[in-house]
Amino acid sequence: MMRKLLREWHWHRHRKKLIEIQLLVLDVDGVLTDGGLLLTPDGELQKRFNARDGLGLRLLQQTGLTLAFLSGGQGRAVEQRAQQLGIQHC
Repeated sequence: MMRKLLREWHWHRHRKKLIEIQLLVLDVDGVLTDGGLLLTPDGELQKRFNARDGLGLRLLQQTGLTLAFLSGGQGRAVEQRAQQLGIQHC
């Protein structure tokens, strides 16, 4: 019970600072994916994204937060996922 109250107090204490955040930049590989890589027979790289992360990102967008994806990998998988979620900065 006490732990729950402390967590809620901690969140409330930082709420004003969190509201000031305007941009969230997320790494993709191993953060928004399971870290695995798949290669198609023609050599194209594929990544596996979690649909729940997509829902969370959509909810963040609804608050007015701007999102960006950052990845050192190559291939169209990241760009396609960004496009699906309406993330303009990739």
